[in-house]
Amino acid sequence: MEITRSAALVAGGVVLGLVAGGTATAVAVTSSAKTVKVCVTKSGVVRAANAKGTCPKATKKRAVGVRGRPGARGPAGARGPAGSAASVRAWSAPAVSNVPIDGYGVTVTGVSLPAGQYVLSASVEIANAGLPSGYMGGISVVYCDIPGYVTSSFYLDPDGTYINQDESLSLDSTVDHPGGQLTLRCSRVWNSARVKSATFTATRVGALG
Repeated sequence: MEITRSAALVAGGVVLGLVAGGTATAVAVTSSAKTVKVCVTKSGVVRAANAKGTCPKATKKRAVGVRGRPGARGPAGARGPAGSAASVRAWSAPAVSNVPIDGYGVTVTGVSLPAGQYVLSASVEIANAGLPSGYMGGISVVYCDIPGYVTSSFYLDPDGTYINQDESLSLDSTVDHPGGQLTLRCSRVWNSARVKSATFTATRVGALG
């Protein structure tokens, strides 16, 4: 039997039956219940049961679903606006090898960049190029730099007995760059050296922490 002249409303664990005359009848229901028993007349009007849960005359007890059937799926929403372009981009300077270091501030490699904020990273493999008969026994004293960072000085012996003939250097920094060329440079204080290999990258970021 379809209840056409009333509606079962669940609010705070209570089912309200709306009768034809506008009077609401309350029937308690637990939160775990899937149906609730109500008293319904032939015309579909909901009546209250008595204190013992018995329906009055001329009504029948019916099970009413606490939760109705799922509604139809709504239409798809409008497509959102396109996102902004990624703010992170990386550039790499040309990799190099066998660059002689015979003075101060020798450019090893570099890259031209637009204005922005950058995280810089470089690696250098450098070796002694002096002779044991040279100044101070041919020991090379070298350092390298990128914008925002200068390495310590390293001592490179021609036969590898002082510290090490080869040295691997890592350089990292952050810069607010106005635009233009950024370079990786190396310098020798004593005797010549040689950059065996080097890399240099610049990553533009939205903001520097």
